[in-house]
Amino acid sequence: MKVLKLFLVVLTAVTSCQAFGGVHQSHYSKPGLLVGPQSLGRVQRRRHFVHQSSQGEVEWKGSVYSSKVPKKRHSNSMSTTVTVDLKHCGAIEIEQQKMRNNRTGVALWSAAYSMADYIDERCGSNEWNSENLTCLELGAGLGLPSIVAAKHGFDCWATEIDETVLPLLKKNVQTNFDCDDSVHNNGVRVHTLDWNDDIDQHPPDLVDTDIIVASELIYKDTKPYWSTLISFLRRLRSRRRSKNNFSQKEGKLSYFDETPTHGDPLVLLGYTLRSRNLAIKEAREFFAMLRQNGFEVCPVPHNLVPNSENRVLTTLFELRWT
Repeated sequence: MKVLKLFLVVLTAVTSCQAFGGVHQSHYSKPGLLVGPQSLGRVQRRRHFVHQSSQGEVEWKGSVYSSKVPKKRHSNSMSTTVTVDLKHCGAIEIEQQKMRNNRTGVALWSAAYSMADYIDERCGSNEWNSENLTCLELGAGLGLPSIVAAKHGFDCWATEIDETVLPLLKKNVQTNFDCDDSVHNNGVRVHTLDWNDDIDQHPPDLVDTDIIVASELIYKDTKPYWSTLISFLRRLRSRRRSKNNFSQKEGKLSYFDETPTHGDPLVLLGYTLRSRNLAIKEAREFFAMLRQNGFEVCPVPHNLVPNSENRVLTTLFELRWT
């Protein structure tokens, strides 16, 4: 049986590489765990190959498959508590639940881990000065990136549209800050947000944000809302440009640009390749939509994201306005 399983793994790997037109050996990294809901049992881990052409087009070159059972966390029949240990801000306790009725927001996904690690590293190593800066997380789910950003001094808004997720999001904020529903000084405020909303109906410091975080928002069920998301990002930029005095907001947040941000918010997108949920061709459609709407898509090098070897199917992107 083990020999048969090994044969199937090798066959799948060869087929995958052929389908993507080959693999660049230089893009190999250590095998890592594709982290999903911890209560789902056996998950797959894959080596992930990302290539960016000279024209800025992002392509996925192939995958190599293996498997591993994640460590068990203390849990009951409905919920699981995960302790996320970060280099600079320490341990974060996140409660998640088993997914039911396709409620993805109640589970902790791999891009949230990567985003939390990246924010922790950039702030903890003093690459980012978060003083007087705000962070807006879209589709926050369990709120891990927002909680980490707040620990480093960002004034954060964790937003969600799913009313069934909001109580769990608020609970995680309370657990990690020992506070009421919201913290107003360098903390996390939980807020309901629809991307179709008139942004002027929301608090000014929510929409006039310095950094926008979006983790695991690109999958099959969200495809009908991709254009809405991109339109919302454009409206946030326009609002900030019309309201803010740029000279008071300048500061280096982008890894790729040595110049100040000049008032435009930094957008960080966390995406995990799951071809069984969303075909490669469909994922490319989203990135093509970004370019058509004036975004430059810049993959963050994996060596800048701590523990990226454990989540090699996950890539963080800076979305920059051209």
